Amino acid sequence: FERGYDLPPGVTILVEDNGPGIPLYDREAIFERGYRGKLTESLSTGSGIGLNISQTMLARMGGRLELLDNQPHHLGGTVMRFLLFRKPIVDR
Repeated sequence: FERGYDLPPGVTILVEDNGPGIPLYDREAIFERGYRGKLTESLSTGSGIGLNISQTMLARMGGRLELLDNQPHHLGGTVMRFLLFRKPIVDR
């Protein structure tokens, strides 16, 4: 995943699943509060706030939550990257 990507010292955690993934038409909106994709609405219940809360909490700690493109030789589902930095810059 994005080899050679220059990041400050810290921790990177990749979370990958083998589910249906996130369709391209939903990718721009998944971090919006209350957003639930069409596929998600038919598969499970929920309020659509989980990714928004997660991204907001990581940002408050100077980190990031990102959706990555899946690679063909991996599990085939969604890939998220959590970034936490040793010396974060936090906007307040």
